[in-house]
Amino acid sequence: MKKTGAVAALLSLQLLLGSNALAGTAEFTNADAANWDLPAQGALESKRMDDQTLTVETSLQWSKEKLGEREKNKAVYTYVPALRWTANVENELKGAVMATTLPGAKFDRIPAGDKQGETVRVTVTGASDLLGGKTYRLYSSWYKSGTEDPALTLRSQVRYTTYMPGAKVTDLPGSDDRIGTMSWNGAEGAAWRTKVPLDPDALPFFPVWYESVDEEILPVKGAYLRITSHEALDLYKTEQTKKLLEASDTQTYRFAITAKPDRSLLDSEWRSERLEELGVKITQYYAESYKQKKTDERTTYSWFQTDKDLLTKIFGEKPRESYFVTELEGMATGEALKKISEWDHVDFVEIEENGHRPTGVHWLNRKAQGL
Repeated sequence: MKKTGAVAALLSLQLLLGSNALAGTAEFTNADAANWDLPAQGALESKRMDDQTLTVETSLQWSKEKLGEREKNKAVYTYVPALRWTANVENELKGAVMATTLPGAKFDRIPAGDKQGETVRVTVTGASDLLGGKTYRLYSSWYKSGTEDPALTLRSQVRYTTYMPGAKVTDLPGSDDRIGTMSWNGAEGAAWRTKVPLDPDALPFFPVWYESVDEEILPVKGAYLRITSHEALDLYKTEQTKKLLEASDTQTYRFAITAKPDRSLLDSEWRSERLEELGVKITQYYAESYKQKKTDERTTYSWFQTDKDLLTKIFGEKPRESYFVTELEGMATGEALKKISEWDHVDFVEIEENGHRPTGVHWLNRKAQGL
């Protein structure tokens, strides 16, 4: 659906990256509107924060023309752009903290295999809210565990879902484009930073990496891309809450828990004792920060982790102002999730269905509230 006429533009992009492909910085441009998921321009900067941490900060802009092309193809399918980092060496780099200002950002991890390293991908579920000419930022940090010179390659791609009930979010074959490659040795060494660059007043940088989770990586429900109104969101919540109430108390489900607006799941009721008592296993965290409500751009953070004490270790016992743990994903029994759904700071709990995993509705809640 998108590659016609893109060859010349892609060639110019590759020439622009050229010898900088493995360096610490690179810039790119692409003017082909039909190749709409590939941003019109951007820049990448990598740094080695210490002997074991590689960070990459990326700025991205889409043009109005590219975003207009996305809208032309919405009669049957819902299309959104995605960006994915892939390590070139298996088990050399593991994702730590991801952060972005992209709307409706959802992160997932694709394990290493087929002679390549792990992939961390961000899907822009809020693609309809992308603004032409606006600069968006994408930050990622990676833990280096070997002795080689690993590299990360950033690519764009199209993802989509259909309007069929029970559809999933899937990749459009042949839609990916290479943007740039950042190597460990090519990254500039830097003094240790104590803050994530995207929002220096919000979140301390913490060098954690995910613990291995031996479970099948399920595709995400396609319903999230089709919710475009307050009424559709309310209907979705009602349907999913009914499925939770009908779920088996003893069966274990993959879950997503969403906090109420401007309430954080980092509160006393979320201390490890209660989670341990209920047998909850958290595999992914989402958080959000901003400086001034309604006027400041918000940053979404995500990381993969099973340590229930992680947030307390990072922040201590006192929650931080303007920093909210918005969503949790993981595994728990139906009985545990029914109890959690009644907790004060919880807006919504949903479980997997049709072999597709849930991933939370915080972004959709914000849109419904006009925030």
